[in-house]
Amino acid sequence: MIPRLATDCKGVDELLAGGIEQGTVTLVYGEAGSGKTSLALQLSREAIKTSSDSVVLFVDTEGLSLERMEQIFGDVDQDRLLLIRPSSLDDLHQTLTKKLEQHDKISLIVVDTINAYVRLSYIKNKERSERQFLEMTSILQPLAEKGDFPVFLSAQVYEKDGEIGPYFGRSLMHLSKAIIHLEKDKAPSLRHARLKKHRSLPEEGVSDFLLTGNGLE
Repeated sequence: MIPRLATDCKGVDELLAGGIEQGTVTLVYGEAGSGKTSLALQLSREAIKTSSDSVVLFVDTEGLSLERMEQIFGDVDQDRLLLIRPSSLDDLHQTLTKKLEQHDKISLIVVDTINAYVRLSYIKNKERSERQFLEMTSILQPLAEKGDFPVFLSAQVYEKDGEIGPYFGRSLMHLSKAIIHLEKDKAPSLRHARLKKHRSLPEEGVSDFLLTGNGLE
């Protein structure tokens, strides 16, 4: 059985047969407020708890709330979460590469969100943005396999003809071994996790969870 990193959310872990797989890329997409960042933080917390000396690389392109991080982490050591805040797509690629060279014990890489800077640069130079995005994402799966740690990506979305999907979805869906769509509900705290792709689990499985002040429950 492939080792997994649990999310500590019963519904999501049941959907994923125990958590996200080591050595692969998992993509989560959903509209604002669906729980993407909270899930990323919760996974980071669990990765730190399950290892005594490794670090989590957390790439923040959205302006992470440190208060939200403290809510979810509680008394778990935050010093082993290396927060990276790149200023552009170029900086994101260079900084991530540098951090990977500096640290040989990594338990998780998070990019929240993977397509934020691409959307901004895409307006100015479509061809260059697509090339940079492909170059950056193409290193993630080999890195996950080589280091035997999970890579967790969240993605911004667009809506067309009633369908919601991630920006640069074709590239992301090819890259990712597991894809989860987080959906909001009319009930304020209720969310749904829908499995859109997985190499060993049935697609379109759905599990419910609550998005609370302490994270996903």
